[in-house]
Amino acid sequence: WPEWQVRLDNIRLTNNNLQLQRGNRQSAPSTFDMNHLGIRDFNFLASNIELKEQSAQGTIDELSFRERSGFRLKNLAFSTLLTSQQLQLNNLEVKTNNSRLSANAELGYPSLDSLLANPANNLSGAVQIGEDTRLSLRDAFYFNDSLRGDSLMQVWANYPVELTGAVSGSLADIEIDQLEVEAFKSARFTLDGKVQGLPDTNRLWV
Repeated sequence: WPEWQVRLDNIRLTNNNLQLQRGNRQSAPSTFDMNHLGIRDFNFLASNIELKEQSAQGTIDELSFRERSGFRLKNLAFSTLLTSQQLQLNNLEVKTNNSRLSANAELGYPSLDSLLANPANNLSGAVQIGEDTRLSLRDAFYFNDSLRGDSLMQVWANYPVELTGAVSGSLADIEIDQLEVEAFKSARFTLDGKVQGLPDTNRLWV
């Protein structure tokens, strides 16, 4: 951790335009390419940012933009607390062209060094997925243009997946609590149980 003490009451950037071009290669007009960015209407609002005593916290009130590919981040917002052994994400909200996600998460680890060295064995926690979560495959088309030419992907893209529920534990011992999934408009099912043995698929048990 840096030996800093930082306090920012508010950060406000509104209606900005950003461009980034690396190299001479041009991307497909409908593809989101980190080497060829064209961002309009960029907004970033944050509050209560604080860094001190090996902890960081703050609130992202709004992050939104339109990208030349057509991808739109309508909003990203959350409050967070990061310490040497814990990460909290509260009131997470993500909205894009076709998807939305709401969730709360609390993750724990022995130390940041151990997490970075071996996240699979050192990360545990709980994630609660909000009832208004709706995920669409159409958003993936902006990041992988080849999916647009796949007839099966085109069919699946017409049926967003809605889900809500909770997942907790570690990667080696995942507990699923009333994870409700609705897909293809009429298919509904509820998952309730455990997944053990990951990331070693040879030891996988469900």
